[in-house]
Amino acid sequence: MHNPAEQFTFLDVPEQDVKDHFQYANAKKSAWAQILASLMQNWLFIEIGLELVMPTVILGSLHNNPAEPLNMNDDQASWFGSIPDFCFPIGSLTSGLLQDKFGRKGAMMLVNIPIFMGWMILYFAESIHALYVVSVIMGLCTGLAEAPLYAYIGEIGEPRLRGTLSTTSTSCFSIGICTMFLFGYLFDWRTVALVSSLCSIITFTFMTQLPESPTWLILRGRLDEAKKSLCWLRGWVSSAEVEPEFLSLVKYTVKSARLSRENSAYSSLPIKEGEPVAKRGGFLKEQLKELTNKRTFRPLRLMFIVFIITDIAWVYGIKPYFVKELRMLESPIDPNLALVS
Repeated sequence: MHNPAEQFTFLDVPEQDVKDHFQYANAKKSAWAQILASLMQNWLFIEIGLELVMPTVILGSLHNNPAEPLNMNDDQASWFGSIPDFCFPIGSLTSGLLQDKFGRKGAMMLVNIPIFMGWMILYFAESIHALYVVSVIMGLCTGLAEAPLYAYIGEIGEPRLRGTLSTTSTSCFSIGICTMFLFGYLFDWRTVALVSSLCSIITFTFMTQLPESPTWLILRGRLDEAKKSLCWLRGWVSSAEVEPEFLSLVKYTVKSARLSRENSAYSSLPIKEGEPVAKRGGFLKEQLKELTNKRTFRPLRLMFIVFIITDIAWVYGIKPYFVKELRMLESPIDPNLALVS
């Protein structure tokens, strides 16, 4: 079958041919397919929520608790609660490399492996150093997971659904936080780790059923796979039904690649099956160059300011010590129950 993508090059992509909306015969079926993909993906958001407040639950059980063999003093508790925040930016900076190499779906699947190992190490932990290792793993994995999560949801959704799907993802993040606090109230800390590890298994299983991002597949020159993925995401329709959107998506991807790089990182040869659109040099060199671009640096600077103000307003630094603080305030109800509410 003739591949329509071979009809154009990087230099002959008319801007007016690129559309952002297509109406399918069964719009509800298309919407349900995207919602299903989002719900399966959102299990990883729940996992991130679990990881984010894991130190709060663990320190609530181990900090200055002589009844526990792994009783933590103030210095040890401070390290355990702070390590994830130090490791998170490192994971975020390397997440681009992971999803660039393995794809959005591949990156989301792979990150579940160290997360599961982290929960198991926590469950069998017999020393403070083992707890530090868990903090490192959870901090890195939280950073590694976020980039492919948000990239995937942005690339699979139709414009009319993209905002709604993103909102549900944020809601699942909050569900993960509340679930961890509930676990902390219902179970001891080792059982919390064991139960939380089940989420990694569920998430990995769901990820195996997800289609890969069509955009990433196009960038890799895997056009047939990209079309099959788009068929899945638009309601398990035939190739003929997604042909207009697929062709427009290929054109848009090529146009974006052409506008994003003014050097030789992208070739001007026709797109062919199996031939990557992106012909990159060193990954880190390319990313550093993009970060120093004014177009990227200005909004990044604004985001830094917003995050700093938000964290200060939220008093983010006391998050791992919520249980201890409530006890010091002589809360009339169980501090773990108070966190759930």
